[in-house]
Amino acid sequence: GTDTGSGTDTGSGTDTGTGENPWTPIANCPNTETNSAYDIAINEKICMTGSAPKYFTMTVPWDASTVTIGLMGGEGNVNLYVNNESNAWPTSAAADLSSTNSGTSQSVQFTANAGQLIMLQLDGQFTGVTFHALVQSNEQGGGNTDPIPTDPNDPFVNNHPELNDGLPEDESRFLGLDGQALVERIMASNPQHVGAVFNIKSGQARYLFSESNMMSVISELRRQARTIDEYNAYKVQGLIYFLRGGLFVQFFNPDLVPAYSSSIEVNLKAAMQDLFASAGIYGESNDQALALQELLTLTDSAEIRAPFYDNYINILEMFDETWAAKRSRMAAANAMMTAFFRASQAAPNGDADFIARMKDGRLLDTMYLFQRDNRYLLQADDNYFIKNVVNELARFLSVPSLKDQVKPMVKNILASTSQYDETAPLWVKAGSMADTFDRQDCGYYDICGFAYYLEKETLKFNYQCSDTLKIRAQQMYNDQAQWICEVLGQQEAHFHTVLKTYNIPVADDYNDALELVIFNSSEDYRDYAGTFFNMDTNNGGMYLEGAPNDPNNQARFIAYEQNGDDYFHVWNLQHEYVHYLDGRFDLYGDFAQGLTAATTWWTEGLGEYIAYQDGYNHAINVGKAGNVALSTIFTNTYESGQDRIYRWGYLAVRFMHERHSSDVAQILTYLRSGEYQAYQQYIDDIGTRYDNEFANWVASLVEGVSGIVERGPDDSVAVNSGDTGNWAGEPETIDTDFTPCLATDAANAFDPSNIQLSKGVTVVECISPSTSSANFVFANSEYKPLTLRISTQGGWGNLDILYKGGNWATRSDYTAKSGGHGNTESIDLQIDANEHWHYFSLDGQFGGAKMTVEIVE
Repeated sequence: GTDTGSGTDTGSGTDTGTGENPWTPIANCPNTETNSAYDIAINEKICMTGSAPKYFTMTVPWDASTVTIGLMGGEGNVNLYVNNESNAWPTSAAADLSSTNSGTSQSVQFTANAGQLIMLQLDGQFTGVTFHALVQSNEQGGGNTDPIPTDPNDPFVNNHPELNDGLPEDESRFLGLDGQALVERIMASNPQHVGAVFNIKSGQARYLFSESNMMSVISELRRQARTIDEYNAYKVQGLIYFLRGGLFVQFFNPDLVPAYSSSIEVNLKAAMQDLFASAGIYGESNDQALALQELLTLTDSAEIRAPFYDNYINILEMFDETWAAKRSRMAAANAMMTAFFRASQAAPNGDADFIARMKDGRLLDTMYLFQRDNRYLLQADDNYFIKNVVNELARFLSVPSLKDQVKPMVKNILASTSQYDETAPLWVKAGSMADTFDRQDCGYYDICGFAYYLEKETLKFNYQCSDTLKIRAQQMYNDQAQWICEVLGQQEAHFHTVLKTYNIPVADDYNDALELVIFNSSEDYRDYAGTFFNMDTNNGGMYLEGAPNDPNNQARFIAYEQNGDDYFHVWNLQHEYVHYLDGRFDLYGDFAQGLTAATTWWTEGLGEYIAYQDGYNHAINVGKAGNVALSTIFTNTYESGQDRIYRWGYLAVRFMHERHSSDVAQILTYLRSGEYQAYQQYIDDIGTRYDNEFANWVASLVEGVSGIVERGPDDSVAVNSGDTGNWAGEPETIDTDFTPCLATDAANAFDPSNIQLSKGVTVVECISPSTSSANFVFANSEYKPLTLRISTQGGWGNLDILYKGGNWATRSDYTAKSGGHGNTESIDLQIDANEHWHYFSLDGQFGGAKMTVEIVE
């Protein structure tokens, strides 16, 4: 569950209609004050009036999209501020993009991918202004579609008027071309339009990305490297986009594009070396910065990192205040961090060639000195780069051959930063990596119990809505927590009524209470949530169901508040709560089991339907403007794009409830009993039966009242209620001996590379896994029936013993499992004489544990 937008819809505005110029204002816009809103409609004109700053968000529906946001017409003065990379509200002092012309005519343009959250501020005194967010993608039309007129105020097009050529802006722009004709078309294109080639999945890919075409583009890239400057850097960017697209499509579709010969890599490396050697690639213009960003990204995409080891170092050394002052240059430098991340993750011990270069210590030293000498970057809103430098430096603890060099650097970072001052982000990044990849030596860093203590001090606010809903938050006022309780309580009652659950959960589901964890901001969410809950944070919040068949499991929704002065809203609050209710009362098993059939349309559509009820006006307008068959929506996956997943999913679920409730009842019967294949057959049997009815029903819809409750009590009002909460929190059930662990016998010390246990009594000490489990195998080489006793004790955290004969166990799939609290566990396993290998794991967040394995006669 990672949807990134909830809140009240703004209404439809005036449809632009086919062929209408999107950059003409609406005639006679009303002067009614506009409210701030979430999930503002795209590709529609909307009238705006404001006497104070207005805030909006939008979610990009398609990959490789060109987004143009424009204001026009009306009266007064209005400035446009946009954050398309920074996950925070833009301001006049800090915005990724801005347009501040005198009057009301403003415009910005950028590229974005599916699911990307865009945050906007309109600041000024203005009436009757037309707002338009135009999103263009390869999914909207092809070579036979008239192009949407380019925004005349776009600065890129103003600088390069020759690119406004009226040709299609999707991949059809390049199809049928080869050799020099293809090269010329790429260089005559806005680089964002070249990005559409990433999505080619047809037989055309074989021709477009042929080895000869790739070689032609590489040769041109070498020629452009000699003269790159602020005027032609966009050509370099477009050429690299194309090459990355070819590598991407070939890698994921080898049946369409055969593997390239070694000459591609040889010549590509030479072209990249030419570019790095050119002074023009390091220029200060946006186009030059974007070209550098693409070049650095290409070193990772092509997996050619080692030859550019010195170039990485040079860029870190040349980074200064002039780089920091320009967002595009900082973003370019940050592209190196992805290359470092993937180099450390490459199996089995990293990118061998690159790691071999790193052994000389120069890059590690440069990264260390960079964070030490540039901590002024922490004062800026864009402080992600220095945090990423520390994060990736410390991540090299995971590479055995570099660990001894990295350890003292990480220790010094922790010693020179603090949890309690402005250096806290660096302390958290370094500590988190050390806790993950060197937990056994936590005493060296003085961070034993790092995640436990940090979580305890960060999530101090506790509030209990009911026996089934509890809130833990970074900081919150009591009235705000009570507002959450009331909103979700009303929604829960609505859910049970619509789904006719009779409050009876599915079998084997012990998720009887949800823990709602709320961070103060998106930045805090990214800094802390991964450390606390071992989760990805590149999203708008996430529901973590866990293993519902485990009585000790804790279901959680991890969320964050909107970044805004005195404005209280929790992202995706109502949508994600439906996921919890749906998982408990409708879907047997865990999330992975539910995905064994095509259930995405149901789970995400239901989340929107229960949250928005009959007032998801944006979805209604998407439905009226588009034409997606119900039978197609039934096949949705999480790769189907935002509109199909959420907007069309909503329409499908609502339609089935309103028009075919008996089908819904049967669907629920299958889902609740875990009969996913029977469910799939039932959906397949429906097939196209309702497609025409669905299309007519969508056409008949009218806008309604949204069920989203947009905002709770503002801080200035809620402050009087206090921030002490009404609950002490859950009783502590984990072991908390964080004393650094020392093995009594060095031969018994835990070694994650030595997991095979011998017959007889085996003792393993100081087990502190870098992941959420320590895995072991036992060989019954004599094929005898045995009773194997596994006992654990000591250390900190909460582990469980999981066993499965013949394969690894999970929390949802095991033969035997211990179920106590803390680390004191014991289980007797009856070993099948017919199985040679037997697999078991110590699973959970824990460290410093001792395990004894013995055969019981």
